[in-house]
Amino acid sequence: MAIGEEAERRISAEKVLRDALGYVRRQWKAMLLFTAAAWGLTLLSIKAGGIEGYGFWPVLVALYLLESVFFRFYFAKRPYLQWRPIAVSLIPSVKVMFLAAVFAVLLSLLPFVPLLLGIPYFEEYMNSLAYADDYLSFLQRYMQDVPLVDVGLNAVLILVSPFILFRPMLAWIAAVMGRRGSLRLAWRKSKGNYRLFVWLGAVLLIPLMILYHIGMSVPEVRFYTDLLSVPLMMYLNVVLAGIYDWFYQD
Repeated sequence: MAIGEEAERRISAEKVLRDALGYVRRQWKAMLLFTAAAWGLTLLSIKAGGIEGYGFWPVLVALYLLESVFFRFYFAKRPYLQWRPIAVSLIPSVKVMFLAAVFAVLLSLLPFVPLLLGIPYFEEYMNSLAYADDYLSFLQRYMQDVPLVDVGLNAVLILVSPFILFRPMLAWIAAVMGRRGSLRLAWRKSKGNYRLFVWLGAVLLIPLMILYHIGMSVPEVRFYTDLLSVPLMMYLNVVLAGIYDWFYQD
């Protein structure tokens, strides 16, 4: 191993999930309190009209603070609410949102690549509005309205979750703890664990995806699916804290 290079640390997905369940059992009162707080903020967000409502951004800030307090509580880092680390953590937060936004934009543009480049079958229509109309109709019929496409997109999301979720979150937690919130450092500490993150992504994100699609497909139950997502998100936080503890232990 070269000087300055860190040895790879490996951990199994089963151990991560088992340890997270153990923490939830030991700290069930605190977990119930944090979940209730997240439920309350979720209800406020729904009442305020969601992302298009007037109260969405204040609720989002409150959720951000709640997340910060949770991780400091997990690691017994007092005071639980400290403004300087929270302010510093905005730097990796912006990077996380940027990576997620870039991925979302690229994914949304992929179906339109043939429209921009032309495909041999419709070559004679490349320069006509008819070609564009035909292709957009094709997308509407065979992609936007086909559930199988959503399954494929969710699978892609799980495959890239190590890059846009797990490793960036390690950097964010480090910043909240008052440590160096570097994405490069998080990548170096967790290298060699791609399959671990993919398995965790499948186990933790698929239930959230199912609830999301149920809520979008059946608006009448959207309220309940949003509430059911909260405990799953809190458990995801415990898993992320356990992963951070493993890779960032000195």
